[in-house]
Amino acid sequence: MTNGELEYIKNTVISLEPRKILETGTRYGEGSSTALASGLYELGSGSLHTWEVYKPYYDIATNNFSNSVYKDIVYTYLGNFTEEVDKIPLEFFNDLDLILLDGSDETPEGNTTISSERWIESENVKIFSSLVKRINKSVYFLLHDWSVEGGRGSFVKMYLETINNKKDFTILNTLRVNPEDVGLALILYKNKEF
Repeated sequence: MTNGELEYIKNTVISLEPRKILETGTRYGEGSSTALASGLYELGSGSLHTWEVYKPYYDIATNNFSNSVYKDIVYTYLGNFTEEVDKIPLEFFNDLDLILLDGSDETPEGNTTISSERWIESENVKIFSSLVKRINKSVYFLLHDWSVEGGRGSFVKMYLETINNKKDFTILNTLRVNPEDVGLALILYKNKEF
């Protein structure tokens, strides 16, 4: 992520004042994870729960956070979130205020693993749809790779274009600071069933 995107993420946290944040795609914990944690730290409250699928990245991120000022607010998890989600108690999801999706659908080197034509198979679409089924309140989503064809966030954008109106999704803001940015979207989800 670019510095502009990271600043936007931190400022979004400060503005929304979330108590609990979920992130997929920790990597080394130096990009979006640190921006999220920095916002929480500045607020003086809240927690970040971040998942990483690749063990070497998880080990580095866990070490980085355990030796930082964020050690008491960041919880790192190893595993594929789509495989782990059914093991997580529903109560965990009811406290979420902000979710950043920036993991899956790419190799450790950053190469995309899925084509735009197969977007419905995207891990991010699976994560997004599984979260929506479990959340019984309003929650904000930050989606990375929103503006680039074949980007993980763009797959979720395609998904949103196909679902029915039972659930309410509002795109509040999109950001592309520089031409090289892949974009972020801030979406508000309101579950009308609850």
